[in-house]
Amino acid sequence: SERKLKHSRYEGKLVSVMLPKRRFLCPSCKWIFNEKPEFTESKARTTGNYALETVFALSRSSFRTVGETYQTSYSFLARTLLKIKYDRPWPKGELRLGFDEHAYGKRHMMITVCELKNHKLLAILPYYTKEEVVKYLESRPKEELERVTELCFDMGFKQQRAVEDYFP
Repeated sequence: SERKLKHSRYEGKLVSVMLPKRRFLCPSCKWIFNEKPEFTESKARTTGNYALETVFALSRSSFRTVGETYQTSYSFLARTLLKIKYDRPWPKGELRLGFDEHAYGKRHMMITVCELKNHKLLAILPYYTKEEVVKYLESRPKEELERVTELCFDMGFKQQRAVEDYFP
């Protein structure tokens, strides 16, 4: 039998990988086991590439739009966001940072950090807390923080004060 894994999108179509379920028998103990591919978790219905694509899509669209486009559920998207640590190096030169809040399920909030000049997603902070913002900013070298010339927030961004404390 075969296992169907969602892998990506190409020209508007969902691309799936058909993976044969290969079973093996241990000659000494007679134990039967399945092959575990390294590019996906056991019993998963998607590849790691698919999960990353959905996260990148979420940086540009809503949960509903990404769910419909990638034919996946809200719960998959939420779990994927919490699992993936998205923290990219800051680009060289002058920095303009944007901090944005995103809600899903009306219960959980996340924070995204973007470089506004080049429209690049820099980080996704998994929890909407002051501690998470402070931990992220403290992880950045002092030289990077000194290159920030502009900050941008949503009007209702509750962690604005915590961010502003790091910049003159």
